[in-house]
Amino acid sequence: MVRASVVVSLAVSVVACQPPTAASPVTYRVRWHTAVRPARATGAAVVCFAGDAKTVDEAGGTFLGKIIARGREGATERDLERAAAQAAAKGGGTHVFLVDERDTQLDLGTVETRSSTGTGTCWSAVCVAQGSNTMTTTRLTSTEKTRVFAVYAVPLSQWGDLPKQLRPARLAPSTPTE
Repeated sequence: MVRASVVVSLAVSVVACQPPTAASPVTYRVRWHTAVRPARATGAAVVCFAGDAKTVDEAGGTFLGKIIARGREGATERDLERAAAQAAAKGGGTHVFLVDERDTQLDLGTVETRSSTGTGTCWSAVCVAQGSNTMTTTRLTSTEKTRVFAVYAVPLSQWGDLPKQLRPARLAPSTPTE
């Protein structure tokens, strides 16, 4: 009974988040489905297509969890894939597959702008204005991209069984594994 509670507490503690930075418009959240993951072996996981699933599976790919990547306005698909690939590699993942995608239109509110143009004529304390007043209302919106990636790990010993396009780049020996 004690052993089960330890496993549950480990599983709950393996959720990680990455906040956006000025350099990256992408945030991500990692949800590992196993507390036991392989050591980091690559700097970035390979971004795969659905048709590559059988090949990764036959090479011994094991499901590790999922990454939910969100991109602010201006984030590209490549930005989302890169963030997911790097996050997967930190947790021992070698391959990621896009499994869900959605774009959400965010309403950021409205802005009202008033402008006046024209001329005026004054006699002593009396002024007569001629011209126009304009009010412009602008609705501010932004699109947030959300992509969910499944993370798999292929054992290093099996990388040779993968086609060249699906082989991760091996992490240099001096690279920190975090």
